[in-house]
Amino acid sequence: MKAVKAALGLGMAILLAAIAIAAEGAKPTKTPAAEAVKAVKKPLIEGRKGNIAEVVEAKAQVVIESEGVKVTANVVADTIVMKDGKKASLKDFKAGDAVMFGFKPRSKTDLRFLADELSFIAFIRRETVKGEVISFDREKGELKLKTEKGEETIALTKVTRYFLGGKQLKGADVQLKPGDKVYVGYSVTGMAYAVFDEASWKPYAQVELKRAEKKAQKKEGVESKGQKKERVESKAQKKEGVESKPQKKEGKAEEKQRKSRSSFTACADITR
Repeated sequence: MKAVKAALGLGMAILLAAIAIAAEGAKPTKTPAAEAVKAVKKPLIEGRKGNIAEVVEAKAQVVIESEGVKVTANVVADTIVMKDGKKASLKDFKAGDAVMFGFKPRSKTDLRFLADELSFIAFIRRETVKGEVISFDREKGELKLKTEKGEETIALTKVTRYFLGGKQLKGADVQLKPGDKVYVGYSVTGMAYAVFDEASWKPYAQVELKRAEKKAQKKEGVESKGQKKERVESKAQKKEGVESKPQKKEGKAEEKQRKSRSSFTACADITR
């Protein structure tokens, strides 16, 4: 009897172990998609165009003329000031320089940034990080960088732009090795919009500037709903002000009948 119980116990143990192994094998394994880098949205920074009218270094102020209006702005401790792709200061600017600028949230006087247009496009318009390459896996869609914040893993996409060695490269031609120093400009979805090195910031900015100008021209060429409505209404009003051929014909007939009646009345009066 004891032998039977022992055999049953052993059989049950084997059965439970088999079930556990099967359940373990049924657990889904993590796919590259599941292990993908979690991207955080990073909105674009909008800037205003202007020209420097005056630089007042002693007061850390700059007078900028934008859209026909002059504004006096303060360069504060954390204002981002750039020129020619590098950090700069007020002394690097002079009257007449074309600039891009923007104010800090809830301020109309303290500058958030001041830069020439190409520097703005390359380093400020999009959140940008600089780092040293730890690893680059285009197929997996990952770029690991050593930055001032530590190790960061950035998601790459099929449309990530690459500018290296002073020119734009196709993704398939990109070779990044550990130790290479690059910048990454983020897309609004938090993934890599562009990867570029020190020698390529200007070509990258120039390409982006052309894209923006082309987009603006295309937008100007498309009639807005308001403009279309005005055009239709204007056309309708113009049409209402001009007699149609049937209306003109009817008018002539009525005029002929009126003259005929007038002539008949005149003849009747003479007869009388």
